[in-house]
Amino acid sequence: MTTKIIFGSNKLGELNESIIEQMLERFHLGKFVSGERTNIGAMGQTMFIQSTKGEYVLKGNPLFPGQFEEERFYIENLAQKTMLALPTPYIIDFEEDLIGWSYVLMPRKKGTHLNEIQEQLLVEGERQIVTEVAKVLAVMHQWKTPIFGEYQPVSAEIQPFASSYFQWLKARILHWLEDAKKYSTITELDEQFTLDLIEQAKSAFDSLKEAEFVMGDFKVGNFVVDKIDGQWKVSGIFDFTNAYFADGSNDLVKMFLYYIEKEKQSLVHELFRVYVQLTQKNREQMKNRLTIHMLHQRVLDWGCFKAMGAVTWDDNLSFSEWVQPYIAVIKEL
Repeated sequence: MTTKIIFGSNKLGELNESIIEQMLERFHLGKFVSGERTNIGAMGQTMFIQSTKGEYVLKGNPLFPGQFEEERFYIENLAQKTMLALPTPYIIDFEEDLIGWSYVLMPRKKGTHLNEIQEQLLVEGERQIVTEVAKVLAVMHQWKTPIFGEYQPVSAEIQPFASSYFQWLKARILHWLEDAKKYSTITELDEQFTLDLIEQAKSAFDSLKEAEFVMGDFKVGNFVVDKIDGQWKVSGIFDFTNAYFADGSNDLVKMFLYYIEKEKQSLVHELFRVYVQLTQKNREQMKNRLTIHMLHQRVLDWGCFKAMGAVTWDDNLSFSEWVQPYIAVIKEL
């Protein structure tokens, strides 16, 4: 379920102090002090809660059946396998008597989102954070499985993709390129450009012998950083709703795009360099796969921005013209 694109969201709705007090009391988490809706991430599903025993995140009204069980599976396994700063314990209340839906309570991780401090960072701080991000991803991607697919909470098993991982990813890209025709012009040249890129990378995907954990939505909104003993560290990672098992390097793409948009391309190169050094992955094969991961993300972004009428680039550019500079960044790594 997590690998499906979710455009809508189940919001928290109206929550009063009495209901939150009962949620906290049910799990012996203290008395309610204050609460505020989050303004980033989790598709409107979360709010921060301060109690007499600590700070927590409430996540409610699941987007699909099994969302919370699936996320707990990933978080608990990563917590057992790594020392990453994860939101554990991840407490699920399956009872719907308080508000009409199940919900999660988890500890709030201390720190700040990178985009909130980016402009104040010195060069040394930027490099520290890039290195920490690379370390976090390298550690996550050490969790491996022979099955390329996603966890299904009903069967409590990893369900393989219906076809090979490469064919699944190819079909996904072509589907969203076709869907983009509803909102924009997609030419035959755009389609051929896309197909050529995909086929050129086939051998790099065929070289994958085992699947790695993929967070699926690793971006500045889903982790926080904090300065600890004078060094910047990733102090919290959250929102594993889009996780699955495939090619871990996909998790680099949204951070690449973040730095590209900030006109900090040198940090794209640094993130790639440190990640390759830590994982010892084949550099050229990884670059070939990253071109497709970048293509995939940009297809989704193109369709989304066109549908919303929120285009921020030259609207006269064709899809292939628009995406080529991003592909070039990968090829230059």
